[in-house]
Amino acid sequence: RMALVVAAAFAISFLPFHITKTAYLAVRSTAGVPCPVLEAFAAAYKGTRPFASANSVLDPILFYFTQKKFRRRPHELLQKLTATWQRQGH
Repeated sequence: RMALVVAAAFAISFLPFHITKTAYLAVRSTAGVPCPVLEAFAAAYKGTRPFASANSVLDPILFYFTQKKFRRRPHELLQKLTATWQRQGH
């Protein structure tokens, strides 16, 4: 499961960046492309760069949340809260 989640995060982070970078380089190397078109491709390319960088932040978070220990903790906390409420008569 963790491998699929990390692979999906990788694809979401890097795929748009690489597609827009390739398109931008292709448009930039083509002669006669109007400036507004070139600027639009440049903006799209620059807009996807943060997604590629976000992968570095996202991976450790995903690794943490996909661990069994983390998945048990919310359940244990809920059981403790329920037991406390029952002792208090709620």
